[in-house]
Amino acid sequence: MKKLLNVLLLAVLTLTICGQSKDELITSESILWLGIDFTEARFEGKYDFGSPDELTGKYVTAWNQVLMQEPEKFNIGEYFGFEDVETDFGIALKRNENLDKEKIFLSAGEIHDYNLNEDKIQKIVSEYDAEYDGYALLFVVESFSKSAVLANIWITFFHVPTKEVVLTKKMSVEPGGFGVRNYWTGGVYKVMKEWEFN
Repeated sequence: MKKLLNVLLLAVLTLTICGQSKDELITSESILWLGIDFTEARFEGKYDFGSPDELTGKYVTAWNQVLMQEPEKFNIGEYFGFEDVETDFGIALKRNENLDKEKIFLSAGEIHDYNLNEDKIQKIVSEYDAEYDGYALLFVVESFSKSAVLANIWITFFHVPTKEVVLTKKMSVEPGGFGVRNYWTGGVYKVMKEWEFN
């Protein structure tokens, strides 16, 4: 009985701590913006994205570069409600250099069954060694599917010093724009515009 009470007390305490962390995140005025992580991403539409070398060597980098080059359009502070946004895409860019070209493309049937989960997101976050005393925002791409006209992206907030995911939510949006680069960054833009803390 005593052991059961201790387990219940620990569970309540854990929920309380998580709740406080989320509340602290929502009321925070500053954030570290880390860009887009593609390390577990899968793509469907092989002829639309080009060869594995073109996808990994050109577009994966370009999608992050657009966010850096057009901060007024992809305004994290405005869409997520932070007054002070510090940017560091270095870790994501470095990680994205090592994508597995043998696994990166899936068929239409396979992409439908491919899903990330909160444990996988936490594992990705645990590999981010950023220097920041606060919270960070990272977009983790699950999949881009041309036939389904769908971008699946996990919007992820974590506490940088502890690498603990505080909030992660999968968003599925329809991309749009001219050309491969702009078409999929259109999906990223839509995610930003449609985001709501809840």
